[in-house]
This record gives sequence, C-alpha cells and structure tokens, in this order.
Amino acid sequence: MSRTADRLHALRKMSSPIGFGISGSSAGVRRMLILAGVRKIPTKKMLSTICGSADSVVIIGNSGGGELPLRKMVGLAGDMAVGARLSKGARLTDVLSDSGCDFVICDTDGPTGALALRGVGCFVEVIPNVESNRLRAIGDLGVEAVVLSTASLDMRTLTVAIECRRVRTASGKPVVLRLEQPVSSDEVGVLWRAGVSALFIDASDGLDLLMSARAAADGASYESLQSLRDSSVSIGAHVANSSNSGMEEEEDGDEEDGGDEEEE
Repeated sequence: MSRTADRLHALRKMSSPIGFGISGSSAGVRRMLILAGVRKIPTKKMLSTICGSADSVVIIGNSGGGELPLRKMVGLAGDMAVGARLSKGARLTDVLSDSGCDFVICDTDGPTGALALRGVGCFVEVIPNVESNRLRAIGDLGVEAVVLSTASLDMRTLTVAIECRRVRTASGKPVVLRLEQPVSSDEVGVLWRAGVSALFIDASDGLDLLMSARAAADGASYESLQSLRDSSVSIGAHVANSSNSGMEEEEDGDEEDGGDEEEE
C-alpha cells in the first residue's frame, strides 16, 4: 500500500472523543488530506507554500505524454509523498518504484499495468454518475482510492455529497474529490461524512484555492456518520424510555385498580 493510501485509511480509524476526554488519537489531529497538483517543477517559493498546505504533491502529465520529472520532484519534496497523474499514453517506466513515486492517478483509459506497479499505489479517477456496478468492479481490482471529478457537479448543492457517498459505498474505497472552487469548513465536514478523505487541487495556476482548502480542512468538524447515528439512536432511546416510563406507570396503576376490584 502506498504511503498516501495508508494515511487515507488511517484517517477513518482514528478514535473520536468520548465524554469529556479523548480516547486513542485525538479527533483534533484528524484532518482531510490535501493533494496539490503541479504541471512542472515549482519554484522554490511555490514549493514552500505547497509543502506547508498539502500532504502530497502530484505531477500532472500533459496530453502529449512527455516524460514526468518525478525523480527531481521527489528530491525536492523531501519527506512529502509524490504522486503522478498519468495522461493517456503515458509511459509506466516513468513511475516505476525506483523513481520514488508513491502513487499514480489515471482514468479508466489508463494503462492496465498501473495496477501491477510494485510499491506504487493506483488511484482511479471517475466522472460523476458512473454505474455502481462499474464502481464495484474498480474497487474489486485492488485500487487504493477513487478520485471523483467535479467538473459537472455544483459544489453548492447536496448532489455532491450524495454522489460522493454513492461512490464510497459502491467502490468500498476512500474518495479523493477533485476540487475546482472554494469550500467552507462546514462543507468539508459534510464531504467527510459522505466518505471524502482527501481533496485534489490543481495548484499550477495559483495557490489561493490550495491555501483556502487547507484552512477549510483544518477548521472542519470530522464527525463520522456512525457517531451521528449513535447520537440519534441515543436521543431516540431516551425519548422512547421517557414515554414508555409514563405508559408503564399508567398500566401499573390500571393493574392495581383491577386487582382491588377483584379483591372486593
């Protein structure tokens, strides 16, 4: 498993607050990952900003299928994981394990060999409304994550969260959402509950979206769907018990009255 995929999975295993204390890893440490895409080796200043805002950097291949400067990027990124977004016709020799590449992203037209790279994870990118059976097949093939494009989605509507949840449920894999417009911390929290574990942002044309996404992710509340369900069940049980308690008292009173009549 790639380092990035390992972190995606670990995020969902962190413990949540219990009572007034913290059990296991602090929920405050949990935060959605940010993948920053670049189309060429960034300047020193730009790289410094990326390293301060992102968790992984992704070299985005051009449509011409030119050589990816992975080894150079890996050398500059230090401890940060480096991935590659493969364009159609890209050469897998660019991303072999000796390049230092942590994972590749490709769509379903990508090379079959991407699933056989040793030590390199494979993330598959899909468009919205892909059939659930196809998503299940993608998950069954052993990909490490599914990247969901938002090109045709309105980030201001519930459709995004619903689609993210469908992709997560059908594929059984962490969802990485391609982000093309700013989001708030509240929206990040909703995306988290929908199954999104990371945001993928093309930072080639500027860093504003990357930095705003980092701020939103840092300020989000990472509450799981299970904890929300548990809260609802707890509240429902409390209300039900209160109602049943009153009914039981009335029933007990009726039984006592009936008993007195029988004694007479």
